[in-house]
Amino acid sequence: MQTISNHQFRTELQNFVYHIFDMLGEKPYVQVYNEPFGLLVEVDIQDPSRYIGIQGEGLGLIQHLVKTCFGSKYNPLPQFMVDIGEYKRKQISILKNIAVSNAIKVRKTGKSVELSPMSPFARRIIHLTLKDHPHCTTHSIGEGEQRRIVINLKG
Repeated sequence: MQTISNHQFRTELQNFVYHIFDMLGEKPYVQVYNEPFGLLVEVDIQDPSRYIGIQGEGLGLIQHLVKTCFGSKYNPLPQFMVDIGEYKRKQISILKNIAVSNAIKVRKTGKSVELSPMSPFARRIIHLTLKDHPHCTTHSIGEGEQRRIVINLKG
C-alpha cells in the first residue's frame, strides 16, 4: 500500500471515475470538491437516473466499486463520496434539515428525539451537522440496519 498527496489522490480519483463512465459510453463531466465529510466526486451525465437506481442503489454500487479499487491501493483511504446528478448533495441537504429541525424540537421541549434507522452515511451527516451545536448532542444506538441517532439536550 502507498500513501499519496491530496492533489494526486483527487486527480487519480477523478480520472478513474471518468474512465468508468467513459467505458459505459457516457460523456461524463467529473469534478472533485472538498466537503466537510471528505471529497465529493460529482459526475454530470446525460441520464443520471440510469446509474442512480432505486433509492440510490446503483450509485451505492458504483461507490463500493471505486472504494474497493482504491482501498486495496491506498492506506489510509481518504474519505470520499461519488455523486451523480446531485443525488447525494440533495440527500445531504435533506439530512441537514432533519438534524436542525429536530435539534430545535429538542431545545424547545427539553426531550430527546430518536430518529428512524439510517444508513451509516446518513448518520454521519446528522452527527457532523450537530457536532458543534450549542444546545444538543448526538449519539447512535441499535445494531445493523436498526442503528439510529438520538438527539439530546446538552447538560
